[in-house]
Order: sequence, then C-alpha cells, then structure tokens
Amino acid sequence: MNRRIVCAYALLSAALAGSAAAQSSVRAYYAKGQTFVVWQEAAVNPLTYDIYRSTSSFTDVSQATLAGRLFKDEWQGERLDAISGPLRGPNPDATWQIPTNGVGGTYQLATNEGLFVYTPHAASTEYFAVVKHSNTAVTATNITASAVAMGYDPLTDPITCHVQFSGTSQEGYPYVVYGMWSDGRADVEDARPDFPVTANLAKNGAPQVFAVYEPTSGAGAGPYPAVFAMHGGEGNFFYFRPGLFPNIGLDITEGILIAPSDNIVFQVGPAAHSDVTGWLGYVSNFDPFFAGVPTDPPVGSIVTDYTVRRTHWLIDWILGPNSGYHVDPARVSMLGHSAGGRGTSILTRARPERFAATTMFTPALIPSPSPASPLQGSTAQNLETTLIGPGGTPLHLLDVLRWSQRISPTVRDLPPTRIYCGLLDPTVEWDADHVTEFHACNDTAYGFHLFWDDRDHGVADWNTDDPNLPGIDIGQWVSPVRTEKATAESLHRYRNDQSFPAFFDDDQDPNANGLQPDIGTGDPNQPPPYGTWCGYYDWDTTTIVDETEVWACTIFLTTTSATSIDNAPFATSTASVALRRTQQFQPAPGAMLAWALTEGNRIVQSGSTTADADGVVKVTGLEIAGDTTPRRLVVSSRPCDVIAGNVDTGAGGAGPAGVLLVNGAVGVDCGRVAVAPTDPFQLQIVEPPSRVGLGARYWVGAWLGTARRTTVRTLPAQLGQIAMPMRLTGGAPQPRYIANNIPGTNAQLGAENWPGPNTLQAPYTLLNLPTGTGHPGLRLYFQGIVRDDRAAGPHSYSVTNGIQVEVGP
Repeated sequence: MNRRIVCAYALLSAALAGSAAAQSSVRAYYAKGQTFVVWQEAAVNPLTYDIYRSTSSFTDVSQATLAGRLFKDEWQGERLDAISGPLRGPNPDATWQIPTNGVGGTYQLATNEGLFVYTPHAASTEYFAVVKHSNTAVTATNITASAVAMGYDPLTDPITCHVQFSGTSQEGYPYVVYGMWSDGRADVEDARPDFPVTANLAKNGAPQVFAVYEPTSGAGAGPYPAVFAMHGGEGNFFYFRPGLFPNIGLDITEGILIAPSDNIVFQVGPAAHSDVTGWLGYVSNFDPFFAGVPTDPPVGSIVTDYTVRRTHWLIDWILGPNSGYHVDPARVSMLGHSAGGRGTSILTRARPERFAATTMFTPALIPSPSPASPLQGSTAQNLETTLIGPGGTPLHLLDVLRWSQRISPTVRDLPPTRIYCGLLDPTVEWDADHVTEFHACNDTAYGFHLFWDDRDHGVADWNTDDPNLPGIDIGQWVSPVRTEKATAESLHRYRNDQSFPAFFDDDQDPNANGLQPDIGTGDPNQPPPYGTWCGYYDWDTTTIVDETEVWACTIFLTTTSATSIDNAPFATSTASVALRRTQQFQPAPGAMLAWALTEGNRIVQSGSTTADADGVVKVTGLEIAGDTTPRRLVVSSRPCDVIAGNVDTGAGGAGPAGVLLVNGAVGVDCGRVAVAPTDPFQLQIVEPPSRVGLGARYWVGAWLGTARRTTVRTLPAQLGQIAMPMRLTGGAPQPRYIANNIPGTNAQLGAENWPGPNTLQAPYTLLNLPTGTGHPGLRLYFQGIVRDDRAAGPHSYSVTNGIQVEVGP
C-alpha cells in the first residue's frame, strides 16, 4: 500500500473515531426556575464545552445563541468531589443530582456525564446543543431530541438550591451538601425578581457548592441561630466544618453552620485554573478563556460584586421557606479566615443590618505589593467597584478591602466585630499598614474588639510551633487555653435587632500616653506577645434598655470567666462607649444628653454629651470595673430625667439610690419626683449647648404641703442642713445652706451665677440629701432663671427646669 493510500485510510479512521467519540445523549429538564442540560462526555474531552440554544432545531451553531461555556471542573462538579471525600471518607467521587420536574423527581448524573444549567428570563420552548469548543456542526447526537418547555414564574416557582448528597460527617455532625448555578448576564442589574445576576455573561451557568451542618443532636425546633463560615484563599471550604479544627471553634450545640464555597474557574495558559474572588467578585469584562499570561484588567474596568450578591441571596434562601431550615433572621452571624476573614468584613459591611456579630481570623488586608490580578486588578489600579458607599458614590477596591471603611450607603452601624491577627503570620504580615488599620478601626467607634498574639497563618498551626518559621508561632489566645470569644457559638448570643455598647479608646494603663497596650509602629517585636484593644469588655444583653428617650446597659470587664485567657489582668480600665444599633433611642444630631455610670447605689461618673453629626451618641472616659461589680451606663435625652435614683421614674418603678440629672430646654417644667425619707438624693443640672454664653441663676424654694408656696415655711428640725454648692463669679463653688427653722417670706434661699462661657457643660450638684437624715413632709422646688448677658440694655430672663422634689410620705 502506498504512502498516500495509507494516509487517506488513517484520516478516514480518525474521522470515524472522532465522530463516534463525540458528546451525545443531550437532554434537558426544566424544574424550579432553571433548565438542566445533561450530556454524555466524549471519549476525549476538550478543555471546554459550548452550550447553544434556539427556539428551533439547528444544525450549525451559527443558527443559535451561545448559552454558556464550561470547564471540566464545572460540568463534572469538581467542588462536589472536593467535599465528598472529607465528609464521606474513601471513594470521593460525586456527581451532580438535579431535578427532572417540579414535583420531586431527580436524576443522578453518571460519572461520564456533564451538566450545564440555564436560567431563563421569560417563558419559552427551546432546543439545546452541546459541542466541543470551536466545533460548529450540530447533529442528532448532540442536540435535544425535542424542545424543552421553560416556564417563568418567580413568585410561585422560584429558583432554589438543590440537595447533592447528605449524611453524617466523620466528626459526627449531620450535613447536607447543596448545589446552585449562576445566572450570568452582561448587565448585572438585569436580574430575575427571585435571583440576582451572580456572574458575567462568560461565566453563565457556573456552579457553586455549599454545605450545611447541624449539631449532633439536631438544630432544634427553632427559630435558631446560623453562622456562616467563610474559607480563605486556598478554597478549602470542606475544612470549615464542626469538629475538625478546635482552633477555630466551629462546634455547635444549636442552630446550623453554613460553609459556602467561593471559586471561579478560568484558563491560564493551556489549562484550567481554579481561584477565589475573595468573596467580592471580579471585573465585568473578565475573559475566563484567555490563554495568555494573566494580567491586570484594562484601565476603567469595574469590579462587579457578583460574589457579594450570590452570598446574600444564599442567606435569603436559608432564611426563606424553601430551604426547610428555621433560622432566626436576627441571629445570623459570620466568621472567616484569611481571605475569608476579609470576605467576612466585605459581606457584613455591605449589608450590616443582616448580621448579629462577626469574627475575622488572620484576615487579609491589602496585599503589598499587589500582584497582577485578572479578577480585580492591582491595588495600584484601585479600580472602581459596583458597591455604592455613603453619599451615593461608587467605592474603589482599596475602600472595600479596608476593615474600617464603611460600605453600606444607608446603614450607619456595624455588628460587633472581633478581629484576631498574628504577629508571626508570614502570609498576612504584621506591618505598619496593620497598625494603621487597627487605629482606624478603633477611631470609627463601630465596636471592634481587636486581638493579636504570636500565631502564624494556618488554622491547624495556631496551637503548635512551626519549626520552619522563626520564633515560637503559637497563638496565646488559642494555647494553652483557647478563648471562648472566638467560636461560632459565642456569636449566638447577639442579635441584629438589639443595640449594644461599642467600646473604643481602650486604655488599660492611664499612666502611660496613648492607647494601652501600645501596639507599636509595625514591628512584630514591639507589642506585647499577645493583647487586645477592647476584647476584655462585655455587656449583659438582658439588661439593655432601648427606649425613645432612654438607653441603658450593664457593662463590665470580664474577670471571672472559667476560661482564664478571657479574664482581664486588671481590676478596672478606661474606655469610651458609642451607642450602636439603637432601635428606639435615636436622638437628632446635636441633641443634648445626660449620662451617668452607676455601681449599685453609687454614682461613679456622670456628665453630658451630644449626638454627633450622624446621630451617634458617645460617652468618653468611662471607668469600667470587673464583672463582680458591674456598672450601668444610662443615657437620657429627656428634658428632665431621673438618670438614677430611688425615685419615681414615671413608669411606676424605682432605680437604685443616686442622682437626678436635669437636662432641659427653656420653659420645661420637669414635674414631680418622690424621694423616700431614708434614701440619699442629689439634684444636678446639665445645661444644653444652646445656652453657651448665657448667664444663669438658680434658686431653690422650700415649703410644706402639697402645693407650691410663695413663702418659705419652717422646715422640719430633723432635716438638718441642705448643702447647696454655689459658684460665685470667677470663684470656686461655695456651700450655701437651707438651715433649720428659717422664717420669713423670701423664697430665694440661695443663688448660683455662671456668667458667659462658664455656662454649665457638666452636671453640677445643686441639692444633696444625705442618707438617713429623715425628712418627711418636705417640699422643695428647684427652678432656674436664665439671663441673657449678651444683650445690650435691659436683660431678658426665662424660667427653665422646674422640679418639685417631694420627700415623703
């Protein structure tokens, strides 16, 4: 046989073999808002398969519309394999399980079958064909035998997630693994009502996987809490399960733990490559099929928050009726490690109102220097994103990456947030940028609890030393005693509909300058081996009062925890508190407020403050004591308010003996308060800032009986002297007294004058009834007269803060 005949025969044989080995048995099922296209793989798979669709049958791809293009990792479900082995032991192979109708029918793909999922935006009847990329011919073997009827009813037939497999993990926790498929479109806002756009058009139909874990005894009757556990840049979402790594504390005894997967498959050179989006997304013009060396996107590219949208839809699904879970929407929290820690920050800052609390472990900040990234660009580019910040302007990448930067355009406050960083972390290095960000987090007064220790980066290594790294890289917050505050269950106590005291400016050593402990300038050898800003502070969630005019909460240092590492190594400390997530207590910017910090029957501190330009109320310089003697912070916006005192609060109740703070506008009569004869009582005034620069004169009248008198009657002998500290012009406070048995008709028993800028800016005690003096039947009337000393000619006067103090019975 000559060479030409041999060659011709070889080509014919190859062609026949190629035809026989082509993909085949293409069929499609519409169910639950999406169309599931299945085919049998070719004997030799290409790098990618193309999926085409048309309302009529077609023989060439030019007659149809490209619906999607998938890599093998996607059509075969590589992420299913990745989690199947760790959960089910040997034989990790797993294949997609899909619905075949809307009433429970399912189909388990064979190991040699592929899957593409199409999301229709209108009802239609279409054919689907699957071809190797760059092939154009369509025959009966690679197109659906008939058109598939696709419905469109987002209200009653919404898109949902689908069970892939379930069981009990090797650690003994029941689990269910789910699949969901992206709707990729050119316009990110062109979404179905029931499902967001979660990919660009080139990644349409790309799958995502997540697992849901329950406690060994079950999730409970509900509503119960849920915690999302976000993996890092390595993509190992299968490690984020209860019972595996105690260092990160994912064990749960109630509710559920959800471990989503963030991955995107794209071409690098001649092969497919899997990476993560850092829980943010990627540029809308990203080409996953570019075969060259990855480079930064073109100037002007926009990073689209595809992953943010997908994750928040997943939360919606978990909370919704189709998931079968009974999660309390007020008790959804999130934690994450490394890139997952930064992702946790991004997701919870984008929609802070959804989350009860947040924990970030060795979170990524900003890579320095940033390498080329085809997904999000380099930090030098600092591309614009689709996330809109306060003021309605788009945020740039560096804004999104920083933990302290507000993202939400409408929600002011963040959930309580704990951040754990490692001084000896070789991946997310402790440097000047981290120190700057720690200070920025503190300065926001959002409620960051910041921790550091000698840990390295990997979760499994936090309690052991890596001999290949310099230093002893064991995290003191993990070993030898692991903190209780860095666990999934520690997040269960918080709610997104409950206010909390956000601690900042933690100063554990008031004799040293600046915030203490000092975290240095970026040298990991400068701070103490481990420490915290604000991490020792806590509050009693059951004692929060959040009313229109009053906010109160019991705050303390943790000192008696059975977990020794969580106890503060000092008895008291100084910090400031911002009132966050207030539900009813929302004073207007600039509003004058009175506050007091009490310990039992003792007023430890008191003063005044104003709501800032955002309406946030901050009380600074509080002396916080341990949990054996917790202190209660009370803030009030009432014109005249009983901050603390054994007095009638107007609601039928009485507080501990203490002080009455008067915080009133001109012309407000504060009415009646009743004091028990055997209890101490103080009368103080706080002037609103509107009267700065005005002179003020105050007097006290005393009388017997139930009605106000214009003359001063004889006071009971057992009363003793009532001390009234008077401030004379330019001088120190001087005591003045209402003495026993004062006859006469002059009701002005004492006066105190504050000219000009000395107008009250803090509480001044005007009346002090000591404990046990006994003063039944006494009636006192306190009244302030404000004189405008700035006016020329005759001065104007106005009456303010009338208070009748009745000492009973």
